[in-house]
Amino acid sequence: MTKIQKIWLGVSAAMFLVPEVLWSPVGNLIYSLFAPTLNGNYQILRNSFLFDYKYENLLKIVLFLQLTGTMLFFFVWLKFRKDISSRLLFWTILVVSFLLSLVSMFTFYLGTVFSISF
Repeated sequence: MTKIQKIWLGVSAAMFLVPEVLWSPVGNLIYSLFAPTLNGNYQILRNSFLFDYKYENLLKIVLFLQLTGTMLFFFVWLKFRKDISSRLLFWTILVVSFLLSLVSMFTFYLGTVFSISF
């Protein structure tokens, strides 16, 4: 990869990761599963309009887009494995993207099978 490609890869990764970490429905849902209930209600980490019962379909769409994005990244990363010079970098990002895909799949499953609005 050229220097310009590496810079744009870093910029696009930051553009994806910062909002994903701050406002992720996946992170909120995982947190709410392990957080103790308060007066019989689930606690969420960051309040988001997506967790309102009126926007349940929009939440499912967002979860589907997250799942699609992580799986596409995983397969594209596998496709260009010959272009990556560092084997450690390749395997680290491959494992992380695979784990993110599994978490997104689990959250999407919970979102479609169960009503996860709070």
